[in-house]
Amino acid sequence: MKKKIAALSAVALSLSLAGCTMTTPISVGTIGDVEIPAGVYLLHQYNAYQNAKSLTTEEDVLKATLTLEDGTEQSGADYVETETLKSLEYYAAAETKYKELGGELSQEEIDFATSQTESMWENYSEVMEANGIGKASIQIYMEGAVKVTQLVDMICGPEGTDPVSDEELESYVNENFRQGQYIALPLMDYTTYTYLDDDTKAQMQQIADKMKAALEEGQDMTEVAKTYLPEALPLAGEEYSEEELNNYMSSLSYTPGSADTFGEEVSQGILDTGAGQVSVIESGAMLMVYQGQNIWDTYSLDEVRDTALVEMKGDELDTMYAEEGAALPHNLDEKAMKTYSPKNIR
Repeated sequence: MKKKIAALSAVALSLSLAGCTMTTPISVGTIGDVEIPAGVYLLHQYNAYQNAKSLTTEEDVLKATLTLEDGTEQSGADYVETETLKSLEYYAAAETKYKELGGELSQEEIDFATSQTESMWENYSEVMEANGIGKASIQIYMEGAVKVTQLVDMICGPEGTDPVSDEELESYVNENFRQGQYIALPLMDYTTYTYLDDDTKAQMQQIADKMKAALEEGQDMTEVAKTYLPEALPLAGEEYSEEELNNYMSSLSYTPGSADTFGEEVSQGILDTGAGQVSVIESGAMLMVYQGQNIWDTYSLDEVRDTALVEMKGDELDTMYAEEGAALPHNLDEKAMKTYSPKNIR
């Protein structure tokens, strides 16, 4: 969902066009009552182009044949045109909905957007300027991100137009969220940056199983770590130090939005481990001795509400914006859009 929110908020960004003359179109028309400034059009086109670029190894993205997620093929040029329009429709629908529901940014939210703008400009100003994006445009982008967050609550929150009940939300969290803590056992020797051989890995697995058994017997995780890490770490070329104990222990909060980060197998292992249960899960270069906890011992429903609503209703909202945007009257100037060719994208 984080990617989808970023994509939705990105469409609010308006570009400052470097080097434009007075005859350059300042707008490419409207979708519904939403004006599409030329800079907004160029931003959506740029995003579509970058997505197309990720689907091919060809140097000329626009002439390349792209294989899409559903297995169909499309030329790069057609993909950029199609995805640009879809993105603009999405943008128009979100802007329309925000206005309909009486959304208005507070000064605090504007200040937050400003701080994010400063940070982004500090790190990416060269790239932004190379593509005609000014600092003021980044400010609009960040304010758009805040608007998108507001819309979730304005639609699905307790006072929203289509509220999710506390009972529904709690049920969703119980099924899809997890809270726990774990001990990390390294499967790589960082003195040589090589993975443990099969025999050494098997020894590490045996230690992990001992830890699991101890935790299942009710022993405290810190004490379990202190007992077994001195045995485990030398297998990976590391020395045990109680002062560095926290380097090998941590808490973990899992939501559906973090599934891509954890990977399918690790995610499933976490989901399958209920409160009080223990699992040994291989995660990259470590074995994770993971113990589930009751999420409500750590968070209240109000504390997870915003995240849970995004996770629960994000796809539904995405579909709504796409459908409503496509249904809005399109009054786009084809000649103006052709002025801004994707061939000029850097």
